Amino acid sequence: MSLTPNNPFLDRFLTTVPHEAAGSVTPEQLAAVQRAAGICFTVEHAVNIRRSLRLPREWFYLVLLFGRERTRRG
Repeated sequence: MSLTPNNPFLDRFLTTVPHEAAGSVTPEQLAAVQRAAGICFTVEHAVNIRRSLRLPREWFYLVLLFGRERTRRG
């Protein structure tokens, strides 16, 4: 039985963890990892512009994010 049924984020996360460690991870630990990752990726920005650019040989992307600084200084 899979610990991560239909959960691409956790499936990908577990591929980055050493096999020995991945085998000992509990469902509660996986849920905590997913919650922590969600905090990192759900930050709202005042400006969030994403564009694809076609240059002569390839496509590139451009991202402009602007928002209030939330990290502590000092």
